[in-house]
Amino acid sequence: MLTLNREAAVHLEGFEVHAVTDITGFGLLGHAFEMATASGVCLKMEAAKVPLITGVERLAKRGFLPGGVESNRHYLGEAVQWGNTRPLIQKLLLDPQTSGGLLIGLPPDQASGLLEKLEAAQVFGQCIGAVVNRSTHYLSVQ
Repeated sequence: MLTLNREAAVHLEGFEVHAVTDITGFGLLGHAFEMATASGVCLKMEAAKVPLITGVERLAKRGFLPGGVESNRHYLGEAVQWGNTRPLIQKLLLDPQTSGGLLIGLPPDQASGLLEKLEAAQVFGQCIGAVVNRSTHYLSVQ
């Protein structure tokens, strides 16, 4: 939410991007769910690798969360396997954004190259998970 996505999108050229979306009202997991269902796969995400804006956990603990968090949880229903993800972090991953970053799906062997290219351009990027075969859930958050 701190920068525009245009700069990151420019650096996708030359990579085999399978899917990309900007994170908005459905939150990170809502958009990940749409990508996973469209592809028939499961997105396995590491909650600890999802970047959070400084201070957001403190605010969330105090109850400063939009009502859309629970709407997004309802939308996803049983599509998410939460593992041992703390309830507060679940809420943050469901947080509806007005202008979040990009969620990009590309082959695993290209991830480090894209991250290097983004870093060289002083654009923040983070690998937060992987695409795996779907069994019972579309999203797995650990």
